[in-house]
Amino acid sequence: MSKRKICVVITARPSYSRIKSALIAIKNHPKLELQLVVAGSALLGRYGNAVDYIEKDGFVVDEKVFMVLEGENPTAMAKTTGLGVMELSNVFYKLQPDAVITIADRFETISTSVPSQPASRRVYSGRSDLSRICATSGAAALRAFTRPSALSNL
Repeated sequence: MSKRKICVVITARPSYSRIKSALIAIKNHPKLELQLVVAGSALLGRYGNAVDYIEKDGFVVDEKVFMVLEGENPTAMAKTTGLGVMELSNVFYKLQPDAVITIADRFETISTSVPSQPASRRVYSGRSDLSRICATSGAAALRAFTRPSALSNL
């Protein structure tokens, strides 16, 4: 049986700290393949270069998506979102994930969820959705996002 491809998109530095334990669980699960996409402000030095921490922690970044436009106003945010939709559409076409996990409470999350839908992929965002991905993939390890002890259930 082939592994289920779980694509996690990180668009901002705080998102990485929120999802790190789930990334470890996905990476270590025998039935899952982690596909990691780093995008948006997570790639920019002025926002902390989260991608450097991600790679230093031993994760392989499958794709980097540069999509932030200058301006930090509603117009720039809308254009950044549109650029993200276009770029992430290509990334998802290339990677062909079975599920996409997005983490954030910012506008970049729209850039992840919109291109995921036409391909009938499941899109997950937040703790309650991670429970659903556990059920659909048989991956109890993903519960490590909220309960690291769940790894013992494998």
